[in-house]
Parts: sequence; structure tokens; C-alpha cells
Amino acid sequence: MDSDSEGPPQNIRTWFKFLAACCQLRSARTIFSTSEAEELAGLIIWLLLDRQLQGRSLLLYECILSVINSFTDKEWNISCKKVAESLAYRIPKDMNCLRIVECISGISIRSKHLRSVVAFHILVNCFDGKVTDAEDILKLLMSVRNKASYLLQSTVSR
Repeated sequence: MDSDSEGPPQNIRTWFKFLAACCQLRSARTIFSTSEAEELAGLIIWLLLDRQLQGRSLLLYECILSVINSFTDKEWNISCKKVAESLAYRIPKDMNCLRIVECISGISIRSKHLRSVVAFHILVNCFDGKVTDAEDILKLLMSVRNKASYLLQSTVSR
């Protein structure tokens, strides 16, 4: 195949199916370490953002669910946080960063959990670490809202 061609390789579907199968076997047989599975989860989520792979999104959703479900209950909370921190650290601080949250399917309990943890870490990152918990984020957002309301009222009354 010509190396100058654009788009994903022809056998990418097979690779995603193979990866999903390996993750489904992970609970019975160690194929990937916990850290490798965490890296795979982050990588698949990045692939979901790739517009050239939009036609493969259903396959990627199945793949990310297989990776997420490959973690034991004991591993999940720690690994979820690591994946979320890694994703939040790598994305730019603009409105497009919300696309990463949207691309994580909210089908299972674990994927919903991952979505919320990723969203939380994106907010922490957007506020340059000035906030550490959900209550701090809410207070900061409320103060921004109040300042915006005040500015709007003062410009309207002029």
C-alpha cells in the first residue's frame, strides 16, 4: 500500500477487534499490565477524537468498554483517576477540551464514572490547580457567574 495515502490503515478494524478480545481475556489471563491497560484506555479515547476514525467509532466504543471492564474492581478507582489525569493534562484549555468528555460513552457504570472523573480533572486543569475538589470548583464558578452578572448589569445600566 502507498505510504503517502491518507486515512487509517485498512486493517485497523481487525486491530481494534483484537485489542478488545485481549482485554476481555485479561481477567482470566494477564495479557496487559494495569499500566498498559491504562495507557490503552487513554489512547483509545484519543482515537475517538480523531475525525478520520469517525466511521469506526462504534468499534472504538466497544473497544474502550472492553478495556474499562478489564480492570478488576480493586484496580478501577486508581486506574480511572490515572487515565483521567493523563487525558486532562494533555488537552488544551479551550472549549474543545469538552469533546473528550463527550466522546466517552456513558453506557456502563464504569464509563459514566470515567466521564465524570475526566470532566473533574479537566476543570482542575483549566483552573491551573487552584481548586482541589468539587466544592472549590463550584465556588469558583459561582464567583465567575456573579462577576459576569455584575458586569452585564453595569453595562446595561449605562
